[in-house]
Amino acid sequence: MVNGSALQSGHRLSNRRGAAFLLAVYFASLMFLVLGGVSLQRTMTEVKASLLSRDTHQSFWNSEAAFDQALTALRAKALPPFDALGCAYASIQFDPSIDSRGNSMICKATNPDGTINPTQYRVDLLGTSMTSGPVWITTFVERKAPEVTLTNALVGLEDIAISHAKVGGLNTTTSPVALSLATLANLGLANLMTGTDVYGDFVPTLAGLYTNQGHIATKATTLNALRVTHGSEVLGTLLTGMAGVASISPDTNTTNMGTGPLPSGSVDFPPVRVPTTLPALGATLQAIVPPIVGVSVSHGVVTIDHAWAVVAPGAYRADGLVLQDAVFSTNGPVDLYIKGAVSVTRSLLYGQTLCPGEIPCPAAGVNLLKFSPPNLRIFVQPAASSDKVRVTKGSVVAGVIYAPQLPVRIDHKSLLMGAMVSKTAQVGLMPDEAFSYREPSDAQKTQVYYDEAVGAQPVHPSLDTPQASVLYYSVHKSLTEGHLFETDPRFKKWLEFLPTVFTPPPTPPLVSSPSYGGPSCGTDFGILSGHFK
Repeated sequence: MVNGSALQSGHRLSNRRGAAFLLAVYFASLMFLVLGGVSLQRTMTEVKASLLSRDTHQSFWNSEAAFDQALTALRAKALPPFDALGCAYASIQFDPSIDSRGNSMICKATNPDGTINPTQYRVDLLGTSMTSGPVWITTFVERKAPEVTLTNALVGLEDIAISHAKVGGLNTTTSPVALSLATLANLGLANLMTGTDVYGDFVPTLAGLYTNQGHIATKATTLNALRVTHGSEVLGTLLTGMAGVASISPDTNTTNMGTGPLPSGSVDFPPVRVPTTLPALGATLQAIVPPIVGVSVSHGVVTIDHAWAVVAPGAYRADGLVLQDAVFSTNGPVDLYIKGAVSVTRSLLYGQTLCPGEIPCPAAGVNLLKFSPPNLRIFVQPAASSDKVRVTKGSVVAGVIYAPQLPVRIDHKSLLMGAMVSKTAQVGLMPDEAFSYREPSDAQKTQVYYDEAVGAQPVHPSLDTPQASVLYYSVHKSLTEGHLFETDPRFKKWLEFLPTVFTPPPTPPLVSSPSYGGPSCGTDFGILSGHFK
């Protein structure tokens, strides 16, 4: 009995061990099931969040695409047709199956007094995607021709080399510059060698007109990109974007020269675009009665050789300009848009004020010719990679040379009064060049002077390609701005234009959204706002 009881007891213990094992397996499975459910729920939540984030970004990108389309329209010479409300509407379809599109509305902006602003536009954008609500962006855009104010004597965007040269400033408003007509008559018109030096170069001179406004600027970042060498003198400041860009040789006169950082915004020089609608310079000169002997035109390139030509106020275009032993002046303000190379050799190219008298309009009874650099602006666009601007052999240019896409070179005792913008600039002959010995003394140096009168008149590199710049933008999380849609007919018209009628979601509360890093933009639907300068 005892043994049987023991066996029975042993069987019961064995069975209990099996039950405990089953119970452990059960609880383990239950825990795995709970953890799996939680993980699945979190995974589904993450998937939904990812889809929502994807669709929200897709809505934003769609509205951004519509914005690019709107900017393209505002940059065009002719604006899109506006309706009676002063608005134009457009839409880009990306995926019809999920109604993925970008919509834009361009409206003329109004001033506080209710008048139309001629240069500003309000652009509203709406981007939609798969499941996310639409993204609405409001922007204000200013549309105007690029405008540049010149404050430096010399700008070389990539490289500047100055040798045997003098750079300074003057002000023709307070100190007019004049040359004797008797001297000019000897410049390529009567006797080429009279009034020139032993090398056949004309030697223009100025005295007592200098100021310390001959600043030189470059946005180059390579070492020694700005080089002032071989007895050069700069009456101004070398402005660079970083240390080490300017290199000054020991023989340079640094008495009136300074160095400093390039001011913010002073390196924005839009490219030149020659308007095709301007009158041709060649045809204009050839139409002068009596004809100017020495003016010729070949494939749009205007050549003035041993002649004196004067052009009336206005803007003109040409495919190149060549002056050889010639004089070319303006009778009032003139803009020349050149698509090609410019060459000025032993010649005068200058602006002067409007004069009703006979050409060349000297002051009555005075044998003087007065220069007015603000009245001549030369904009040069390259037509070939070899195109450049060259002023040489003692030539005089009184005006603005604006060529940010081309190399500009002034040498052989030549003189520039006004301002110059170039891709690369060379002033004076380099020591390793032929005939560099011809510029040894102060009287024979190549000269560049910034005319302070030029800075008072901004220049326009392009007339038929307006620049659209964003003044303000605001990104909204929802379409709801009910009071505007109810009161502003432009928004009603826009909603009617949209291919799909949206049901605006409920207005979100006025709260800051930490996910966008800042407070709302001051309305009940905004989550982000910002400014472009």
